[in-house]
Amino acid sequence: MNEDNVSDKWKLNVLPKLKRMKEEAYENRLKMKETKKLESKQKRKKNAIELKSSSVIKIRLKENKNKKKCVITKVDEKSSDTKNTNEATNNKKGEEKKKKKANKRGQNMTQAMIDAQRQKWKEKKRKYRERVAADLERSEKAKSYERERNKKRKEKGQLKNIGDMENREKNKQRKKWREASNRYYQKKKLSGRTEKFINDNTPPSSPLSLEENINYRIVEISSRRQQAGRRRQKQNTERKRQEVLALKKKLYLTNMKMEKWKRKYHRVVNTRKTSPSSRKEVDNLIKQGDTENLS
Repeated sequence: MNEDNVSDKWKLNVLPKLKRMKEEAYENRLKMKETKKLESKQKRKKNAIELKSSSVIKIRLKENKNKKKCVITKVDEKSSDTKNTNEATNNKKGEEKKKKKANKRGQNMTQAMIDAQRQKWKEKKRKYRERVAADLERSEKAKSYERERNKKRKEKGQLKNIGDMENREKNKQRKKWREASNRYYQKKKLSGRTEKFINDNTPPSSPLSLEENINYRIVEISSRRQQAGRRRQKQNTERKRQEVLALKKKLYLTNMKMEKWKRKYHRVVNTRKTSPSSRKEVDNLIKQGDTENLS
């Protein structure tokens, strides 16, 4: 019992923490990769801009006798215009990049905030459901409202029955039902184990008499017998279900064979009923000796 309870507590407390730690580490790695990519792109663009500026504008100092003149070579009016346009486009691109970076930072912040808000909303909804389940009137009202809502959705065609769904949709829906039922039964088992552990380990408030002790033991024995009977019943039902499936398979195969032999029989009968050819008719008449019909 103690080992089962320890494993259950470990599943409830430690496993979700480990999952969160793994998810956070994975997100941090992705962020680091994105930042490195952005830095490398910025460096490449800076180097390209410096090379363009050095190739487009070259300054020479020509010394005359008494004067020093600063002369710009490989630059005309057109090149100066292109320079201005390139500078304007580069400024626009830089502004757009800054905006994109700011938006990305905002998105990263919003994702973390959204996760926190979702958890808060889930906790609020859970508490609200618990409050509604405690009050019978409110729970009945909520159930009636959900029934009416589902009816309206079915009339509009938003909700489908399993009979109206396709095979893929049916499989998805049944998978969801199986997962939900497994979750429900696991919670039920955990609650039963915890209650049993508490009842076994807590001492009674007052010493029990002999009759009460005997009754308590009888109840335990009867509950064990009930569990064993239920187990046997489940095993029997499963065995019968497997037998039924095997018989259905055999019946299907026999029907297929019957249809195959029926088709073969009909083919043979139809070939016999077909009219013979002219050569066969002549041969038959010669064998019979009816020469009059031949003329």
